[in-house]
Parts: sequence; structure tokens; C-alpha cells
Amino acid sequence: MVAGGRSFKGVAEVLDDRDPRRGRAVRELILRYGTPSEGLGSGPIFVIRPAGRG
Repeated sequence: MVAGGRSFKGVAEVLDDRDPRRGRAVRELILRYGTPSEGLGSGPIFVIRPAGRG
């Protein structure tokens, strides 16, 4: 993975519809990139964390 110009080994965790982090992730995308496209948030949403952390 590369984030913020740094490389690291990471694990992607899918956020399902019941996970409150999913809504926050969609909100952050809207705030960062502006008005969402029609399908924003309809596909899989992931949280990426460094490998080896719980």
C-alpha cells in the first residue's frame, strides 16, 4: 500500500452496511471530493490498516 507518500504492508477490511464507519467513510469522500456521483457508496467500502495490527 502507498498512502501519503509512504509504502506499507496493509490489510483491507470490508465495511458492511451495519458498520457505522461505512457512513463516515462515504461522508469523508463527499467532503474531500465534492458532490458525489450517483453510485457513490453503493459498492464495497474498505478500511485499510497496517498489517500486523488488530
